[in-house]
Amino acid sequence: MTLAGAMSPYRRQTTVKNRKFTHQQIQKTGRLRRIAIVAVVAIAIAAQTGCWSEKTPGANGAEMGAQSETLDTSGAESGAQNGATNAKSAEIEALYESVLSYVSGHGLGDITSLQQSSDSLFITISGDACFPPGRAVVLPEMQLVCADIAQILADTYNPENPFVIVVTGHTEDVPANPAGHRHASLWALSFDRAASILEILITRSNLDQGYFYARGSGEERPIAPNDTPEGRQANRRIEIVISSRNGSLLERFG
Repeated sequence: MTLAGAMSPYRRQTTVKNRKFTHQQIQKTGRLRRIAIVAVVAIAIAAQTGCWSEKTPGANGAEMGAQSETLDTSGAESGAQNGATNAKSAEIEALYESVLSYVSGHGLGDITSLQQSSDSLFITISGDACFPPGRAVVLPEMQLVCADIAQILADTYNPENPFVIVVTGHTEDVPANPAGHRHASLWALSFDRAASILEILITRSNLDQGYFYARGSGEERPIAPNDTPEGRQANRRIEIVISSRNGSLLERFG
């Protein structure tokens, strides 16, 4: 209801024509009119802003109580979720510190890089350090490194929230064709390389293989241009992503 619409009925009722009033009556009528206008304006504003309600105080009190219970429940759920997130972060943090200590202690910083998110650890290893050109057989020295990483996984294993491990192979965009090369495509080569690393992690950690995944990306996801030897070398790589079972990787690969 507009302000003009709210005032018009009053005006129709109080407008009187062809009648004489005393000075006191005119003053009294003016005061009453001002009071009525203020009241109508207040009611109109209350209706527009939602402050006007026909509920009884008892009903309002019950509604507020229900809202308080909802807020309390939401607070409890939020606390539980925060607790789960903190637990995941602590678990991944412990794994990150263990792998970082191993990489630093064994001088693997030139061929290995680590990154960490709230629920995942990302390990990138140079493909040239892992495999001969065009082959998917893991070099002996890298077999030892993968076995040690598998042991770290076993040491930090939590049966209530086990890790999901995804190993992805990547290549450059130039096929290598040495003697005995048997891969029909770069994708096949990248997948076999990932599977070879994965096999070591499974057998040496003795963890449930249902939590392990191998993927091949071939040349589809370069991290550097393939027009230089340095770029092609960077693109030949193995990525190991270790995520909390409750983390995002399970939704993507599970």
